[in-house]
Amino acid sequence: MGAALERVIKSLNKDFKNKLIVQGTEFEDCEKLALTSPRLNYILHGGIPVGRLIEFYGDEGGGKTTTAMDAIGKFQQSEDGRQALWVDVEQTFDSEWAAKIGVNVDDLLLYQPDESQGAETILETVLALAKTKELGMIVIDSIGALSSEKELEEDTTLSDKQYGGIAIPLTKFAKQMIPIASRYKCTVIGINQERELINSTYGGKRTVGGKGGKFDVSLRLTFRKGDSFNDKYARVSNAEECPVGHKIEVAMTKSKTGAADRRNGFYTLKYDIGIDYIYDLIDMCVNKLGIIEKSGSWYTVPGMENPIQGTDKVYKFLEEHPDTLK
Repeated sequence: MGAALERVIKSLNKDFKNKLIVQGTEFEDCEKLALTSPRLNYILHGGIPVGRLIEFYGDEGGGKTTTAMDAIGKFQQSEDGRQALWVDVEQTFDSEWAAKIGVNVDDLLLYQPDESQGAETILETVLALAKTKELGMIVIDSIGALSSEKELEEDTTLSDKQYGGIAIPLTKFAKQMIPIASRYKCTVIGINQERELINSTYGGKRTVGGKGGKFDVSLRLTFRKGDSFNDKYARVSNAEECPVGHKIEVAMTKSKTGAADRRNGFYTLKYDIGIDYIYDLIDMCVNKLGIIEKSGSWYTVPGMENPIQGTDKVYKFLEEHPDTLK
């Protein structure tokens, strides 16, 4: 680097009061926050990126909110020490389910906007809170429930057409939040919904909030509800009266913080315990990593003298041997 360029960079960084221009070895790799499911961490090459904007979207009941709660819980268990904020636009936050997923609800900041607050006010509030540097994670649930201030005006009728809607404030919010999130390492997860395209010849779906948002996020994950299962993890039909859980199918549609070579996967959700870490770990060790050998229904687990038969017995063994599980 030439002397003139180095001098100008030092002067600019001093004026900015931050080290915005760096060279070579001063680059920082993107930090990741590991989630509960090892299968999901495998897809994401270690977890969700810290200090970035992330979008979870998909069908209803697909697991978007549950996965966001898991992210909050894992953040609270980290050594960060800052607060997490849940923006409950839909007014549907379930503290009991959140606690089961791993959220410390007593330490969680909950913001429930009232009916008079439009998207502009809500997003400005989130920006103001993020600028305090004291938030490490923000979840907005959900983008599809936001309404622009124009839509909330008293003289607006149901038949009035709104152009732009929440797309304009969302775009402005993303542009302002990106540098704040990066500088203060505050992860922002926006939960979005998909809507049917009623004016398209070929049908299809798209997310709420315009097309701009997908370009501003660093990671996009889409969620679908997979097969339900019984207490033996056997698949049951959707007509089953009392399944014990279901698979959450996850597809990565965009990643700027890791290779996109593991695009599709799933994780296991049980209604009594939340995310089934041990079952997913067994699946990973058998099918992806080769740590556990499988021959038919027989499993050879490291640390065991003899093979054991059946996934349920492997599960029980790992529960009873935390050192092997670790």
